[in-house]
Amino acid sequence: MAEKEQEHAHGMTRTVTRDITAYTKRGQICGVIVALIAFATTAWLGYMGHATASAVVGGGAVAGLVSVFITGKRGAKIDPPG
Repeated sequence: MAEKEQEHAHGMTRTVTRDITAYTKRGQICGVIVALIAFATTAWLGYMGHATASAVVGGGAVAGLVSVFITGKRGAKIDPPG
């Protein structure tokens, strides 16, 4: 009986770890996509001669990425069951 409970607990831990890893990976991929779009928009606005708009979009993108990297790890506290 105890062995089945332990096997179940280990299986749940593996499942939770796999799910957390997949969730983190999806978040990183979405972050890269958003950053690429923002920087492409910044480059396009600069090329079209809209320096102020380019600076605002680029500065906002950089500020957003920096704030996510600084505060992202503090808020990501996921406790596995058990």
